[in-house]
Amino acid sequence: MDSKVAKSLADKLGVTSPKIVRKASELNRLCDVRCTSGSLSNLGLNETSRTVMCIELAATSLHHHVDRKEAIRLAGVSKKIYVSSYKTLETMLDLQQVHGMRDLAVQFGCIGAVDLAQDILSRYKSDYITRSGSDNDIDFSKPMFTLAALYTVCRHQKVKVDKTKMVATAGVKRSTFDQTCTDLEKYATQLIGDNKKTGKGKQKYWLDDLEKSFEEEEESPIKKKKTETTSDESGATDDYEEWKRKILEGASAATRKK
Repeated sequence: MDSKVAKSLADKLGVTSPKIVRKASELNRLCDVRCTSGSLSNLGLNETSRTVMCIELAATSLHHHVDRKEAIRLAGVSKKIYVSSYKTLETMLDLQQVHGMRDLAVQFGCIGAVDLAQDILSRYKSDYITRSGSDNDIDFSKPMFTLAALYTVCRHQKVKVDKTKMVATAGVKRSTFDQTCTDLEKYATQLIGDNKKTGKGKQKYWLDDLEKSFEEEEESPIKKKKTETTSDESGATDDYEEWKRKILEGASAATRKK
């Protein structure tokens, strides 16, 4: 297809990056090599619909979101045909992406949710295998599960993420994504509840360690020697005691608020 037409379609999809447009053109040319006209027609694709899909494939490979509804409209095909043809082209062009949890977390700006999301998914998978006796009928490596776990944690931690973009990346219906999040919810509640209990304990130990460090400093031979030498340093010690008291009171108040 003419490069001007391809750029025009890219603009309508909100893709203005020259890098993505060039990538889409490369994919289009690769289609000519790997896909026969017969195979494309069997997919229900014409040049326009193929170009739109190549633009989305290029954008996705470079971590740029494309509005799937607008892409389907521009392609002039049904949603069912678009999704199935898109997946077929993705396979033909060797563009299947391995969606690691950390990579997806970086993409959606929620790297802090990774550890907890991994724990949630691990418990979910373990329970599923216990109930069914096998995990052969379900692929837990699919981005739907990874993204649902990340989204569930983000919701608990009140971290804002683009849910619409997550659902699009997962490649499933919103209702399916929501149901998966619901299934993961109880594991999130359990783990986050356990972490809160552990966190309270850590805060207590932190205060104990802080007070202990002050006591050790007071008992150090150097300080004892100094306080015995001059009366001026007695005043300094009083200042130190007042400072220590304020630090401990402030830390204790902050812990109570939490």
